Amino acid sequence: MLLEPSVRLPRDDETLSWGWPDLVIVIILFLGAVVALGWYWAAGPTWGSDMSMAIYRVLQLDRSIHDGLFYPVWAPDFNFTYGAPLFGYYPPLVSYVILSFHWFGLGWIEAAKATATLVLLFGGLGMYVYARWLFADRRAALISAAAYLFAPYFLTDIYERGAIAEALALALLPWLFWAMHHTIKEHDRLWPWLSAALTAILVLTHNITALFVVPFLLLYLTLLTRGERTWRRMLPVLLALGLGLGLSAFYWIPALLEREYAQISTQMLEGIYQVDQYLAPLTGLIQPQLAFDYWGALRFRMSLWQAITAGIALVAIMLKLLPRRYNMLILAMLLSGIMFLQLDATSSVWHALPLARFIQFPWRLLSIAALCVALLTGSLLTWPKLSGFSGWVVVGVLLGVVFYGSTARIAPKLSADSPLLSNTEVTLEGLFARGLQIFTPFSDFLPVSVKSRTWDLPKPRPAGNSGLHPMTSVPTIEPRAESANRLAFQVHTDQPFTLRFHRFFFPGWSIYASGRSILSYPGGDLGLLSVDLPAGDYPVVVQFDGTSLRRLGDAISIASLLAWVVMGIYLRRTRLIFVGFAAVLVVFSGLLLTRGGFADSPRHPTPYQANFEDEISLLGYHLSSQTWHPGDDLPLRLYWLAQRAPSGDYKVFVHLITQDDRSGVAQSDSAPILGYSPTSTWEPGEIIVDEQILHLDKDIPPGTYWLLTGLYRSDPARNLAVRQAPQILPGDRVLLTPIEIGEK
Repeated sequence: MLLEPSVRLPRDDETLSWGWPDLVIVIILFLGAVVALGWYWAAGPTWGSDMSMAIYRVLQLDRSIHDGLFYPVWAPDFNFTYGAPLFGYYPPLVSYVILSFHWFGLGWIEAAKATATLVLLFGGLGMYVYARWLFADRRAALISAAAYLFAPYFLTDIYERGAIAEALALALLPWLFWAMHHTIKEHDRLWPWLSAALTAILVLTHNITALFVVPFLLLYLTLLTRGERTWRRMLPVLLALGLGLGLSAFYWIPALLEREYAQISTQMLEGIYQVDQYLAPLTGLIQPQLAFDYWGALRFRMSLWQAITAGIALVAIMLKLLPRRYNMLILAMLLSGIMFLQLDATSSVWHALPLARFIQFPWRLLSIAALCVALLTGSLLTWPKLSGFSGWVVVGVLLGVVFYGSTARIAPKLSADSPLLSNTEVTLEGLFARGLQIFTPFSDFLPVSVKSRTWDLPKPRPAGNSGLHPMTSVPTIEPRAESANRLAFQVHTDQPFTLRFHRFFFPGWSIYASGRSILSYPGGDLGLLSVDLPAGDYPVVVQFDGTSLRRLGDAISIASLLAWVVMGIYLRRTRLIFVGFAAVLVVFSGLLLTRGGFADSPRHPTPYQANFEDEISLLGYHLSSQTWHPGDDLPLRLYWLAQRAPSGDYKVFVHLITQDDRSGVAQSDSAPILGYSPTSTWEPGEIIVDEQILHLDKDIPPGTYWLLTGLYRSDPARNLAVRQAPQILPGDRVLLTPIEIGEK
C-alpha cells in the first residue's frame, strides 16, 4: 500500500527510513494548510485586532530598518509619534518573517496570509516528523499531523484572533519536543545544539508561550527519564535550555527585568487581562457540538472531536492496547493537568504560581493540549489490529472528523465584530486612524511616567492648560541630522533653558552636549523627554542607547552565539543547517538592498529660522529631493519649537506656487503630524518633527515652483504673523525653497 506502516510493534531504537511516501504526505499537509486557510485567502482584507497590530508592527519595522535600525527597541511612530518601547517587550521574530514576504512583492495583507500558510505547514510538518520518529508509523504520523494542523486553537489564533506570533510559536512546539526528546534518547551532541536554537527561536517568537511551554516540556522529559531511569540524560537538556536562553538573552533579559519601566502591570495584567476571568466550570471545558464554533462564547475551549479522540486513546492506554504506553500516559497526564487548570476552582493556583499572571489567558495552555491530543490521536493507529485495511478505514474516518469538526464553521462571515483591514490602510496615517477607531496604538508598553491616556493624545487641549512655564529666552537651534531614534542640532543660547522632545521619556534615551552626557528626565503629564541645557554655543545629540541590562543581554547573546557556532562546527550533519541560516541572511540582506537599504538615514535638515507670533518657531525643513514629477507625493518634514503653550490649534499649510505668486498648483492644509498632533498639546520648549504630505496632481506643467509653508488659525481665519524669517511673502507665508517639476 501507499503508506503501509510496520505491522510489528516498533522498538525504542527503531527508525523508519524516509522515502517517496513521505513526500506524498508533505504535499498532503501543504494542501491541508492551504485548504485550512481557504477562507482567509478568499476574504481579501484581513481581520482581528491582533492581526491589525501585527501588520502595523511590521510597518514600523520596515520604516525603522530603512531609517538605519535593523533591530529597533524603540518604535518612534507609535502612540502618534510619541513612541513606545515596542520591540523591547514584544517578541520581534514574526515581524521579520512577514516583512520578508512583503519585500518579495506581496501586499501587507498577503504577506501576513503567506506567513500564516507557512506557519500551518511548518506546524503540521513538525508534528509529522515528531510522530513519525516516535511511532515509526507513517499513518500514525499523518493523523497526528492533521490533528495538529487542524487543531481549533491553532486556527483560532489565525482566524479569530489574528495572533500570528503565537501561531508561529505553536508551529515550533512539535519541533522543539522532537529535538528535546532526541536529546534524552541519543548520545549525540547534535540534538542539544539543535534544541538550543529552537528554544531561542521560540522565545523570540512568543515569550508568553515560552513561559509555560518550557515548564511543561521539562516535566514531560523528566517523567520520561524517570520511567527509563536515565536521569543523567536531563543534563544535556538543561544545557540546551540554558544555551537557548543565552542566545535570546538580548531580548528577554531587558523585557523581564525592565518591565517596571512600562505600564505592563496596569495595562496588561489587570481588568480583562486577569487570568481568573477566563476560567470555566466543568461543564464549560468542551464545546458540545462537533463543528467547532470559532466565533461564539466557547471559542477558547477544547473541541468535541479532540475530547473524543483523546478519550479513546486514554481507554486504549489503560487497556494496554498501544505501544509507547508510558509515553502516551505522560501526555494524557499533561492534557488532564491543562484541562484542570482551565477550571474556575483553580483560581488560587494561578495566583500562587510565579509569573503565571503574565500568561493573561488560561486558554493559552490549549496550545500544549493540542500537541498532546495530536499525539494521542495518532497513537491509535499503532494498535496492531489496525495494520491492514481496517487501519485505512480508521485513517479516513479520523481525517474526515478532524477536517469537518475544525473547518465547518470557520468562515469569517460568521463573525459579528471582525474589523477588516485593507492594504491601503497600512500606512502611518492608517496606524493613527486605526488607533482611534479600534485599538489604542500599543498603550500596553506606555512608559510609567506618562499620566495621560493614549487615546487622548491626538485630542485638543484647553488653551493655557499646559502646567509648564513658557520659555523666557528662546535659543537658536539648528537641526543638523535626524533619524528614527536620533536628533542632532546646534544650540546658540545666552541663558540656560529647558528643552523637551516629542518623545516619551524612557530609560535608554541619552542626551549629549559637546559630547558630554546630560541627565534627562520626564516632563509634564505626558512624561516628555526633557533636559536642562546650559548657556553657550555647542552641539547636542539626542539618541536612544542601550541600558546596562540591555548591554548585559547583548553580551550574553554574543557569547552564547559564539559557543553555539563553535559547538556546531565540530558536529556532523550541521553543515546544511548553517547553509540554511546563511541563505536566509543573504536573501534578507538582498531584499533589503533591493528595497533601498538604509536610504532614509540619516536625514540632514536645512536650518531655517522663522518666528510665528512668538509662540512657535520653525527650526528647519527636510526634502529628500529638489526634483519631483507630476503624480508624486512630496513628503516635507518640518522641525518646530514651541516657545510657549500655543493658545489654539493651528493648521500647517504647505503650498506650491508659481514663481510670480499668481497661482498655486498644489496645497496641503492639516494639523501637524498628519493631523494627529494638535498644537494645543505642545509643551513649552518642545521640539516636534512634523511630516506633511503634498500631493502633486498629474497635470502640473513642468517647471520651477516655490514651496511655501506657514501656520493659520480657523477662528478667526487668518495666518499667524511671521515675525522673522529668511524669506517672507505677503500674507505671512514663508518661502522655503524652489523645486523642479519634471516631465511625467
